[in-house]
Amino acid sequence: MQKSKFRSFYTSSGNLVLFGKSSESNEKLMKTKKNGQIVLHTESPGSPFCIIQEKASSEDIKETAQICACFSQQWKSKRRQSKVSVFKAENVFKLPGVKEGTFHVKDHEKILTVNLELFIGLQNNEVKALPRNCLEKVFLKLSPGNLEKEKAAEKIKKILEENNINLSREKIMQIIPAGGFEIKNV
Repeated sequence: MQKSKFRSFYTSSGNLVLFGKSSESNEKLMKTKKNGQIVLHTESPGSPFCIIQEKASSEDIKETAQICACFSQQWKSKRRQSKVSVFKAENVFKLPGVKEGTFHVKDHEKILTVNLELFIGLQNNEVKALPRNCLEKVFLKLSPGNLEKEKAAEKIKKILEENNINLSREKIMQIIPAGGFEIKNV
């Protein structure tokens, strides 16, 4: 599977997770799901679908739930927590005529409440915005806030440069959620 079509990260146990970038991307991602996989989505609309590629531990599910919530509309609304639904892939289906990126579910496995916070750091020598446990090295913490995304990207760029990491503002804009930010050094 070509993971560049989707966002991706590895859980702290090394399990690959793919998640959508838009309703079109969610639609394509959900066509790749296989029975036995775990799928996550926020209870509220406006979230990526996330698929854990291999057998998922409870820690894999918690870390993926955090990503799902942080890259959802919940971040933009400056919430501090979000509810994320966990499903078995075989229980998620598409009804004819529903809009792109919209799916139905037969049965929830469980619902998790997660904090909306991410950390900027390194995973496999790549700068990512992830749950802290998924990163080998951490530079700063992000929470929903009032700092505009563009200004946040500039601030993140400066902090990374202080740590001898050169990353363009545009690349930083791609790895962080949409909305406002509060940034703290760690």
